[in-house]
Amino acid sequence: MLSFETPLINDEDVDIPICVLNADEAIEIIRQHRQACGFSENLQQAKEA
Repeated sequence: MLSFETPLINDEDVDIPICVLNADEAIEIIRQHRQACGFSENLQQAKEA
């Protein structure tokens, strides 16, 4: 046994996901997240570079 307690999960592991009604809403949320994180808008352009 370990002499100290290790966390099994982090707070971000149990964040409530965003529920959407359709794929278009999900895609828009993913685009916004990618833009906020500084990822390329167009994945095809990133592959070609």
